[in-house]
Amino acid sequence: MIEKMIETRTSVKNLGVAVDNGLSFCGYAATWETYDMSSFAERIEPAAFTRAIVNADVMALLNHDSTLPLARTTNGSLRLTVDDVGLRCDFDAVDTSYARDMSGLVRAGVLSSMSFGFRCLADLYEPRAGTTPLRVIQDLEILEVSVVAFPANPGTSIDTRGLDLWRAAQAEASAQAEGTKYRRRYICLPS
Repeated sequence: MIEKMIETRTSVKNLGVAVDNGLSFCGYAATWETYDMSSFAERIEPAAFTRAIVNADVMALLNHDSTLPLARTTNGSLRLTVDDVGLRCDFDAVDTSYARDMSGLVRAGVLSSMSFGFRCLADLYEPRAGTTPLRVIQDLEILEVSVVAFPANPGTSIDTRGLDLWRAAQAEASAQAEGTKYRRRYICLPS
């Protein structure tokens, strides 16, 4: 029997920190955008996550490290939903020293990405003229979501939730009105 390899993908969409104890987060571990993996491009079908998150035991981790757990779906501290942007993660981290450190790093913008670990159950490759093929992941088993430093998918990020995000949105709107270039951010508001 061939065992499916565990894969990780990282995405840059804002992960927010709530204003309560600073340990409630929100972000996107995956997006529906196509992203470059060097030898191929990749896109995940939304239906893959819709099926995968039903009754799944998924952990929120720091940097894909199972010795640094933050939250879990089975105890209700991690909530996963699929929306028009991607796989949204809302979680209340356990009050640990590394979760508090992570919160400070997110607030400072040092950590700005999320990722996820999975096993691919079904995929296909589509040729693309003059470029690398496109891998379309059609079904998967999700194992974990992580706050990370280095994203594979530049479309996701992590950021603070609450007043900080409102201020960032105002700054982006102001930059857009002035014609200044800015990096698009997806802001998570409490669900």
